[in-house]
Order: sequence, then structure tokens, then C-alpha cells
Amino acid sequence: MKIMILGRRHKRAAFFCLLLLLLAAAYLAAAPSIEHFAFERAAGDIYYPIIEPDEFAPVFNPAESGYSIWINLDKCIATVYKDGSVHKTYPISGGKASTPSPLGTFQIVGKANWGEGFGGSWIALNVPWGKYGFHGTLEPWDVGVRNGSKGCIRMKNSDVAHLKKYIPIGTNVTITHSEPVFRALKSGKFGSDVLKVQKALRALKFYSGPVNGRFGGQTEQAVRQFQKAYKLKVDGVVGWGTYNRIFGEE
Repeated sequence: MKIMILGRRHKRAAFFCLLLLLLAAAYLAAAPSIEHFAFERAAGDIYYPIIEPDEFAPVFNPAESGYSIWINLDKCIATVYKDGSVHKTYPISGGKASTPSPLGTFQIVGKANWGEGFGGSWIALNVPWGKYGFHGTLEPWDVGVRNGSKGCIRMKNSDVAHLKKYIPIGTNVTITHSEPVFRALKSGKFGSDVLKVQKALRALKFYSGPVNGRFGGQTEQAVRQFQKAYKLKVDGVVGWGTYNRIFGEE
């Protein structure tokens, strides 16, 4: 059996190779992946939305002066910015799948004292298709955990009372949800998903009515015309198949 004895030069080369391997392993272990980095950004001091912007998806940009609010329904967090920097964060709960919260940028248009299950405080938003805003709840265990409201932004009673004291009327509030649950749309429905369909049908020259987030007769007629043109079942309902064809996703 031969025993190989390394010379001084070979020992030095082997030592440097081993050192490089150890450094590379340490770097890979410490360096965050892109996905990890995205979540760290959302959980740290910089609260920017981690969604792919498109023509219909709301994107949050904090105001350089004054207050602005980002409601992140994916993480159930409300972040208040002041002069472009994070001022305060609150746990929240948004709308459940059947009654989703409005998505987009709105303004605070009123503040009031509410009781009867609303935690004593109300901050109103100018959503065109309904009455939405911030309020307290008798079910605080859902706040910060899951979206389970009828569309409003639920907060802990003490949190919404605190927010109401200092947030001025006219403040912009952007509500985002990167992967909202799909629901079939038909006459009588209202919401951001209806607004999105109306905008798309208008761009496709099938709809000329008001883009207001309300699924009425004109919207149903436009859906039927689209379904007929694309040889789909003509029922005036935006189900999964019709929705995918409207947005070019077959």
C-alpha cells in the first residue's frame, strides 16, 4: 500500500481549494432566493406590493407627502405611510371569496362613530358600487389571520379607533390582492372583478356602457354578444370559460 505524501505546494493548493469550497457553500446557504427575498421585503420596513402589474391590477405607490395606506389582502396587513415612509402597520381582514373587497385606489371620504358590531368606528371609502370602509368587529380572532368580511376592511376595535383619530379625509387607500378567488359573474353582481370585465369588454369593442363595477343589463348584453362571437354558451354569465376567453387565456 502506497501512502501519498503531499508536498508543500500541493498542500497549499489543496488548502485554498477547500477554503473556496467552504466559502461558496456559506454564500449559497446565506444568500436568499428571489422568492425568499420578496417575502422579506414585504415583511420588513419596505412594504411594496409583490405582484406583477398589468392593465387591470392595482399597484401601490406611497405618497411622497402626507398619508397613504396600502391594504395587502394577501398578508392581511394594512400599512400606513407618512411622507413616503412606513408610519404604522395594523392587522386586518378583508372580504371573503363570495363578497370580495374592492381592489384599486380609493379615497377616505368620511369618518363616524358606529356601534352594533362595528367596533364603534367607521372610516368610509368612495367605492362607486357600494358602501365600503374600515370598521371594528365582534370577531377579532379573524383579524390578521384570514379574509372573512362582507367586503369591508375589519380591524381590531382599538386599532380602527386609533387610525380614525389621525388619518385625514382625502387620504388615498390602495387595496391589492394578487390572487383573488374567482367567482362567476352575472346580473346583479358588483365588485372589482365586474369592473375588470367591463374594462376588458370595452377594450374589445363589445361594451359601451358605464364602467362602474355593477353587472347590469348592458354588461349582460355585452357578455352575450361576446359569447356568440366566440361560439361559447350564450347565457350572459361570465364563468371560467368565458372569463378566460375575454382575457385571452384559453
